[in-house]
Amino acid sequence: MFKILSHISNVEHIQVNYNLEIIKYKNGNYCLNGETVKNYKYIGLLPNGLICQKTSDYYFIENIFSGKIIKLDASKSYSTGNVFSENGTFYTTNNTFDETAIEFRKDFYYHDFKTNEEKLLIKQGTGYFFTNYENNTKSIFRSHNTLKSLSLLTGEYEWELDLGAYGEIDKIIGVCNEILWVGVGSKMLIGIDIKYGKIMHVIDKPSHFAYQSGAFNYFRGHDGQIDEKAKKLVGFEFDTYYELDLVTMEFTYWIFREEAKAMKIEARYASQNIHTEDFIYFIDKLNFKIGIFDRKNKTIKEAYVFPENSCTGFLNDLQVTNDKMYVLDTGGTLHILKKERA
Repeated sequence: MFKILSHISNVEHIQVNYNLEIIKYKNGNYCLNGETVKNYKYIGLLPNGLICQKTSDYYFIENIFSGKIIKLDASKSYSTGNVFSENGTFYTTNNTFDETAIEFRKDFYYHDFKTNEEKLLIKQGTGYFFTNYENNTKSIFRSHNTLKSLSLLTGEYEWELDLGAYGEIDKIIGVCNEILWVGVGSKMLIGIDIKYGKIMHVIDKPSHFAYQSGAFNYFRGHDGQIDEKAKKLVGFEFDTYYELDLVTMEFTYWIFREEAKAMKIEARYASQNIHTEDFIYFIDKLNFKIGIFDRKNKTIKEAYVFPENSCTGFLNDLQVTNDKMYVLDTGGTLHILKKERA
């Protein structure tokens, strides 16, 4: 399905999206769409069509669609992840090491770009802000197994919820239909009313099996992703595909153990899977394969099998565009593949 276009050595990191290709080399240099970029200490893609370029003195955040640029002081540790928007973002100061808890405590501020106001939200806290909601007026903060909702307008807590009784938080998956979905204890999904902080759903086993060629071993689904268009939480792990209908709450399993065994392929690392509307791409590190699960036809395919000795380490990172795959191995070799025409 794919063929090798090229190999690039000494690569540390790769990002592709919005028709942009960012390669960071092990020597610290960056390459943007094939051109070496100078004078920037960092370049990275952010959500919502934003690209961050950092010098010693400033962050330059550009909207690649509108061309609008936000200039920020690089002396502050700004968050440039899921919580960054053109309305504002968070930064931390006053890092102190807590020897009892064996972790760093920080002061968390919110910088409103529209008013240029900087508001202290949490003093000497541990954790991080994960996701914003209600048009970036509220945000979810995670500290250990506790979730807190804070208003970015007032700085006040909306609610706080301790999930420690259910187990350790594995992943904050996302929000759909005003429900925040969290994977807990590698054994369940918890759905939380994001307005009031109330647990609405606890799901720890499938509603039914649509297909099964192998025994049901244990719960999978806590590390899936939300398909906003279909209103489903979906994932593929090892040899199991699952769908949680976020309207009916029906949790369906498909087990393809015999098919995966015959192909000698499995998706051990669900957190590295790449989701598109119709497919889930995954790395099989042990067998040096890239696999695809077809969500419509419910089939597993081999996208590419790396020949023996063609990699300089285990397959480690995967990026996918409409017609290309980028596979980075642990030895620093980036393998660029192009989709073959049917």
